[in-house]
Amino acid sequence: MKGRPWLDLTEAVKQFLKQRQDLGTEDRITAIKFTHKAVTEYFDQEVKDVNVDSIAYHGGRTDFSIAFAEVNQCITRSKTAASKYAIIFMSDGLAPFPEAELQTLVELHGNVIKKFWTLALG
Repeated sequence: MKGRPWLDLTEAVKQFLKQRQDLGTEDRITAIKFTHKAVTEYFDQEVKDVNVDSIAYHGGRTDFSIAFAEVNQCITRSKTAASKYAIIFMSDGLAPFPEAELQTLVELHGNVIKKFWTLALG
């Protein structure tokens, strides 16, 4: 996803964060970058504190299972009785559909996941 696709992805994320900030929401953001490994770039930060330009592209193959395992860990770390999560899964789409990983998220955290979107770029 290097080059133009990476730039398009980061621009889409910036626009999303700007819209949420302009709406005056009190959203908290966790940003996970993944290839064949996952890195939590931001964990439970206010929207205004997330700088997408600081997230560098490093390359690697697309592995959804790694990404969903990291999402699971992040929700487990931050979940409270009042938690409501909106997950936006952005990818180049170059891996098999993560059916088992999605099912695991639903089983473990379905009661706190309010919205789930996917966006494939590339």
